[in-house]
Amino acid sequence: MHRVFRFDSYKDFLFDLVSGERGYRGLRTELAKAMGCQAAYLTQVLKAKADLTEVHGLRLAKYLKFSRMEAEYFLLLIREAKASSPDLKNYLKEDRERLRGEAQDLKHRSDSKTIAENETFITRYFVDWVPSTLHVATSSENYQTVKALAQRFNLPTERVAAELDWLEEQGLVQKIGSQRWRFSGTSIHLPSASPLDFIHQISRRCQAIESIQRKKHRSDI
Repeated sequence: MHRVFRFDSYKDFLFDLVSGERGYRGLRTELAKAMGCQAAYLTQVLKAKADLTEVHGLRLAKYLKFSRMEAEYFLLLIREAKASSPDLKNYLKEDRERLRGEAQDLKHRSDSKTIAENETFITRYFVDWVPSTLHVATSSENYQTVKALAQRFNLPTERVAAELDWLEEQGLVQKIGSQRWRFSGTSIHLPSASPLDFIHQISRRCQAIESIQRKKHRSDI
């Protein structure tokens, strides 16, 4: 389930997005540009001195590539924050909680899918070490660009870009702007009884050996 559903305030979501490990320099400016406002205005919003409009919210949802359900939830957060009466605020809150419950239910259904139902995905993700390694690496802000990942794992940039595009299609990473991919929070685990587990472990070990050999070669030069 997308992390936007974890928040009861759109301003808390925005602050979490632009600060700490999740943010990076220049993100605030990128978000403001996507929404059609000045970075200074977004700063005022984050300081609780201004509010986003629903137009801003919709543009941001498109920029962050929210699903329809995620976008609706985010817009409800904006409406609730600006509600002019307690009754309206409670009504919008109930609608938002209902939507969050539906999203949670969908996540549970997705998590319950069997290996057989996802055979094509599971095979591509686990047979080679690259997709799973790039997926996990994007949880670090140091490895969220094609260049950084290619250098870290000694891979062609074209391969990294293609894998990131595929991971994005699967909902495993989220593209932020034009150059960054961030871990979406979804983890994939292969049952130990699966025949692919052995292949995956061998692939990881080969990759580790190659990495050690590269480091040794550089130290000998």
